[in-house]
Amino acid sequence: MRTSKNGESIASWRPFQRNRFQIRFNFDGSFASKVSLNDQQIFDCTGVWSKKDNAIYWTYLYSAPELPQSSREDMDKILSAKEDQVVLKSSLTGKQRVMKRASH
Repeated sequence: MRTSKNGESIASWRPFQRNRFQIRFNFDGSFASKVSLNDQQIFDCTGVWSKKDNAIYWTYLYSAPELPQSSREDMDKILSAKEDQVVLKSSLTGKQRVMKRASH
């Protein structure tokens, strides 16, 4: 995994899709994410993450627009993981995402 210049970022990932979504995982257990559609930012969030067994657990601490309380915690099952790609399935939505490592 790559580190940022300050040594705190584990990796940045983006879905293999048309909309722009990027998430940055940090060694301290935090994450930051932004979603854009047609070059307009539509969602921004930060929070904490952890990995246990074959799942990633998310807690959203900030989001714009604000998430409902019922959506502030999620668990994604890791369906597959390679050095440059991971496939996740959300327990909240049931949606599957293919994420590719973003180039720095």
